Amino acid sequence: AKLGWSKNRPIVFCVRRLARRMGLENLIRAIDLVRKQYPDILLYIAGKGALAQTLQQQITELELSDRVHLLGYIPDEQLPLAYRAANFSVVPTTAFEGFGLIVIESLAAGTPVIGTPIGGIPEILQPFCPDLLFESATTEHIAQGLIDILGDRRKLPSQETCQAYIQENYSWTKIARQIKSVYLKALNSC
Repeated sequence: AKLGWSKNRPIVFCVRRLARRMGLENLIRAIDLVRKQYPDILLYIAGKGALAQTLQQQITELELSDRVHLLGYIPDEQLPLAYRAANFSVVPTTAFEGFGLIVIESLAAGTPVIGTPIGGIPEILQPFCPDLLFESATTEHIAQGLIDILGDRRKLPSQETCQAYIQENYSWTKIARQIKSVYLKALNSC
């Protein structure tokens, strides 16, 4: 309600810089395919970048203006609220994804995230829940993954399970211990 988002439609949330390698064009085309089975689907994309006009044109041409919304920049302090307002978030990256901080952010907010098997995304999601990975970054695989989730053929972890996974594996205490271990190994090898 605080965000003004629908409360009775399935909501997919995506936070990305609006740039080519982020896979947003594929995600929007996937929503075009998904709406044939799930006409109430909503996709909110947060972020800014050079592709904003191109993406808005794609949304208009595919007649998705009632299903896909470009939100622009959302301040960091409002992101947890946006993540929690969604049924799940999506990371549709097609190339060069480093660690995937937005994957961690979504899970820390308690929102399951489904992502492409690119860069660091599988490193985070595979040990947690393999169902959270798309088969590839293609439009067809993204669409099928979304359809499977919406049709309950892929089970999403609960809010508590997502948050527990992050606490156990990515808390500052855990990360600090791992960094300390790396430094100690380096010092001992001198």
